[in-house]
Amino acid sequence: MEEQTRNLSDDKVLKLSEAKRQKLLKNKIIYNNTINYRFLLLIMALISLIFIFNNNFYLRKLKSDTSSQDLQNYYNLVNDSDISETFYPTNSDNFPDFATLSGFESEKVIANSFILYVKKPEKFKNLGLIDPPSGILLYGTPGTGKTTFARAIAKETQLPFLRLVLLFF
Repeated sequence: MEEQTRNLSDDKVLKLSEAKRQKLLKNKIIYNNTINYRFLLLIMALISLIFIFNNNFYLRKLKSDTSSQDLQNYYNLVNDSDISETFYPTNSDNFPDFATLSGFESEKVIANSFILYVKKPEKFKNLGLIDPPSGILLYGTPGTGKTTFARAIAKETQLPFLRLVLLFF
């Protein structure tokens, strides 16, 4: 008896959902179990047009604000600049060290092998064909502490921390 009741209630739900489906098909909101994406495509096209017109506005403003003499001066500045003007060594005395740097536990373990090589390279001379580490590549999303971690490594190794000005590249 319970199974018949369940089947009856399931059948009612099925009929109810089928009625809703037929209503949606009649209003042309869905086509054969797929959603109508025309509206979404229209919105995406409008957003793309807004970005295109916005960028063109700023490019026109940039062209009107800059003269050919400004561009020539910038070109001369970039080509005549010495490499020492591009890199600025900073003092690592006020950088955090590994003791005050919280987090980065697994990164600290990896960086310690590099720091040990920089501090005591004589320990690594008789290792055979193993190449010593030549650097550390830090990558990740902005704001995750890559620069702070690099500054801590610079302080631990007493190596200069070079600040790079990307204007010259």
